[in-house]
Amino acid sequence: MKNKVNVKINGCEYTLTGTESEEYLFSLANFVDKRIREIRRNNINHNDTSAAVLTALLIADELFKLKREVEEIKKSIEEPAKKLEMLQFEFENLNNQYNFVLEENNKLKQENEKLMLNLQEVQKQYEEASLTFEEYSEEYKKMKEDYERLYVENQRLQAEVSQRDEDINELKDKLLESEIEIVRLKKDLKEARDFNKKNFYNRG
Repeated sequence: MKNKVNVKINGCEYTLTGTESEEYLFSLANFVDKRIREIRRNNINHNDTSAAVLTALLIADELFKLKREVEEIKKSIEEPAKKLEMLQFEFENLNNQYNFVLEENNKLKQENEKLMLNLQEVQKQYEEASLTFEEYSEEYKKMKEDYERLYVENQRLQAEVSQRDEDINELKDKLLESEIEIVRLKKDLKEARDFNKKNFYNRG
């Protein structure tokens, strides 16, 4: 729906039509009228045509400068936004790695628990068998070998679990650093947008 208003600019009546509100159209006309009057007040030698042309040039100059500032603002916003996107991507990768390592560590812990139960059972059998060593020498020898093998495997798994715990702690530190950086960048980005929005409205 188009609105139509009658306005006065520099003493001449004009009809403005547009999809904007009537209030906006009146404000637009008043702005131009005010600028023309200021130019004529500062230099009485200007006639209507020269004052209108100079007003158009001044408004066009302000518009071009404003467009340039908007482009610079966009560029200044794009860089932290891209960095934020990259950090979020890295954060997701680190989080996935952390979850994977945590899952693997849990599996190792479960295997270690089972191994410990087996080790305890073998140790129990070993202790019982040692009482009748001469009678069951061959079985005793086999059980001892199993015990030693399980013991070595248990030591290896414990070392691997310890290493996994260190990896998890390191990933936790990286995740925390990424989260802090993301929060800081979001805050900087918001402050930049608020500052640019405030400057933009102040110019208007």
